[in-house]
Amino acid sequence: MFICKTNGKFWGRLSGLIAILAVVATPLAAQTTIRIVASNTTSGNNQDYQAPGQHILQALKPDIALMQEFNVPGTNDDAGVSAFVTSVFGAGYSWYREPKGSANIPNGIVSKYPILAAGEWDDTQVSDRDFVWARIDIPGSIDLYVISVHLLTASSGVRNTEAQQIINTYLPTLNIPSNAYLAIGGDFNTDSRSESCISTFSSKFVTASPYPVGQDGSGNTNAGRNKPYDWVLVNSNLDSLEVATVSGTFSYANGLVFDTRDFNQTQLNASFPPALTTDSGATNMQHMAVARTFVVPGGGTVTNGNTVSVSTINRAPATAAAGATVPMLSIVLTANANEWDAGTVTINRLGTLPDAFVTPRIYLDSNQNGVVDGAEALLGTGSFSSGSSVITLSPAPRSTAPTAMHLLAVASVAGAAAEASTVQFQLAANGVTYSSTGGTDVNPTFSAVSSGVSTISGSPPPPPGPAAGCVVINKYLNSGTTGDTVELLVVQDQLDMRGMIMKDFSSSMASDGGGKYTFSTNALWSSVRAGTLIILRNDATAADVITGGTDFVLDVGLANTTYFTSGGGTFDIGGTEMVMIKAAGSGTSGSTGSWHALASGTAGIQYTAAPTPKLRAATASNTGQYCYAVNNNGSAGTESVLTNFTDATGLALGGGSGQTFGTGNTTDNTNFILFLRGTAATGGTGATGTAFVANWNSLVTATSYRLDVSTNSNFSSFVTGYNDLGVGNVTSYPVTGLTPGTYYYRVRGVNREGTRSRSSDPSSANISSIGDWRIY
Repeated sequence: MFICKTNGKFWGRLSGLIAILAVVATPLAAQTTIRIVASNTTSGNNQDYQAPGQHILQALKPDIALMQEFNVPGTNDDAGVSAFVTSVFGAGYSWYREPKGSANIPNGIVSKYPILAAGEWDDTQVSDRDFVWARIDIPGSIDLYVISVHLLTASSGVRNTEAQQIINTYLPTLNIPSNAYLAIGGDFNTDSRSESCISTFSSKFVTASPYPVGQDGSGNTNAGRNKPYDWVLVNSNLDSLEVATVSGTFSYANGLVFDTRDFNQTQLNASFPPALTTDSGATNMQHMAVARTFVVPGGGTVTNGNTVSVSTINRAPATAAAGATVPMLSIVLTANANEWDAGTVTINRLGTLPDAFVTPRIYLDSNQNGVVDGAEALLGTGSFSSGSSVITLSPAPRSTAPTAMHLLAVASVAGAAAEASTVQFQLAANGVTYSSTGGTDVNPTFSAVSSGVSTISGSPPPPPGPAAGCVVINKYLNSGTTGDTVELLVVQDQLDMRGMIMKDFSSSMASDGGGKYTFSTNALWSSVRAGTLIILRNDATAADVITGGTDFVLDVGLANTTYFTSGGGTFDIGGTEMVMIKAAGSGTSGSTGSWHALASGTAGIQYTAAPTPKLRAATASNTGQYCYAVNNNGSAGTESVLTNFTDATGLALGGGSGQTFGTGNTTDNTNFILFLRGTAATGGTGATGTAFVANWNSLVTATSYRLDVSTNSNFSSFVTGYNDLGVGNVTSYPVTGLTPGTYYYRVRGVNREGTRSRSSDPSSANISSIGDWRIY
């Protein structure tokens, strides 16, 4: 790291180290897009940038970030900040942070472009931070001056005093040229848009509407989304160059207030990776980030031309079921220096399966396991023509040296694919190209590489592997004796729970001395249906172990060695307590691998350390009392497990009584469980020689339904036009265009967040030339 000194303070320049291994120097485009983000997105108990805040910054991809409370986890010194900036923003980013010696929650600036000078100005109204400024060498002949501020909450008068210091005392010392670009941003802590400090700033910055807004249409940025705390203001020179802030398929004409809770996870995966819906609601999350985008004249030349090395890993299974989606080829891109943005990937189709029967998709394989398991963001979908498909990736993923980018090429096989036909993917020679939106890079040169060959079978695809939120803790009872009981709710259908770990924590969540039990390999746990309530008792009973039972309830003791293996510790639920379900293979100790935790009472260090999703009731559950999830969002909002089972917006009650294991806790909780269990298909009616009417029961909270029709009871293939067909909010639908034979149908309910539940059992109808039918 290079250290320079300006105004008595130090600032660091990150790179790989300035002597970047440039392949070629080429003119930058005539215009350069610059995104400025105000970020007070610290969370947790130490006012630092935990994983949720990091996700938000990575999702917004700022060119300039105006940082408040600029503390980083771990070693919070210059080396720690350098490592943080490289990890979150990428190699080559510059940064300045006011010295920690005089600031407990320092302001700072992170820049994609070189910081020519930087320093701090004393905020006379507060002792734990100052104002930070930087002069940045953006492309072109005009520099950008930025100021990162964190005004005081005390009163509007104090905030105006701070604004007057900046405008009247400090800003003139920079001698900014009249044609320069100027921005100020950060946490203003303003209660309204009309505060006097905004009027003071208006002498140098454009402060009038329109303002950035969120996906919900609100411009408020505090945690409660009811006050406009955070701003990005620019002078008229830069304001005239503003363009829409675009991420993936979302566009915001006047800038974005980014609240991850405004989106579902599918939308975030596609347009704002790696953000999670829970990030903006993380424990003690400060505010929402604000992003504005500008296009400035380019001018001059820059040293660019980064390239990547390309390697591949075969992921193709020996067999692929008709109707299944299977991984074929991992593509690993490693930037030689700085960053490289992927634009398109060309995939060739080999094998005997025709073009029309296979769809290529490219995912960002975040966990690098070569499997589509819920952690991947879909970047692009293509179609084959003459055996070739060029897939455009959006948003363009970025590889930052030395960290590799892992892409996954996936084949979606049509249900009508012929048995014993074959499919094989080939990454075309030189078939990866850069995205011009990331700069002028160099396309890598490499030979064609093929996956293995997959042979099509008629068997249905296997159920998906576990994903975050696949099972949650719905309630527990502190009996005060050996009658302590926990109730799990299965969210993911056909969930394989073998090897998962159930545990509690001791000493008011301060230690890890509680009981630890691992689910056995017994078939009971191999494929548990969504909506199943699993009652776990502190004994060796097996009151209900009927797999596939229509009551969706299992009741078994943790001490029953047929179904569990003890990992030590004493299972004893206390008043201030946390109960946790962990992923298979994550180990019995600690909270790493937690799928979900439910707690009551004051949060202990074990709860604080546990990852989300987790939910805590503030009131302790004393002897004879329950802690339980409420799903208190109203009947139209009880669908999302991560909304209702995290501290972000969920609600749990501790110290309650009157609950019954094996049933819902509240009306909303019951509705959510019923939704997971799905509706019943009630049989076909009105059959003719070419049609019948599919019928099903209404499902609580569903806003519409989707219909599958197949000639196979395992739905390994589908009748053309009836694969996940949206039919609206109805309870019957005509199925037409058929030939004589037996047809099976199943229905999924769809709620407002897109969560789907499959009908408990498929139904069928027999279509003959004389029009009779029967139900199986």
